[in-house]
Amino acid sequence: MVGRASTLDPAWFPATGLVPGATALRLDDTWVSGASAPSAAVALQLAGAAAVAVVVAGRHLPAIPPPVTAPDMAARPPWVNRLGS
Repeated sequence: MVGRASTLDPAWFPATGLVPGATALRLDDTWVSGASAPSAAVALQLAGAAAVAVVVAGRHLPAIPPPVTAPDMAARPPWVNRLGS
């Protein structure tokens, strides 16, 4: 939802028609800020769910730095290469 804060807010997820004492399963496509799944879980519990499980298909991560390359073996001191022998 556009403009939603990344804080816990069960009001974003109106839960109606839930059978009191039911077990609820929330399926979410992505986990970005970490606010929607807990907000939905709290909304379901306030609506009467006895238990809530959340399954997330994907996780949005910030940009990943370039991979670290292996060090040049020739640049190591000679004694390092002999440790395994």
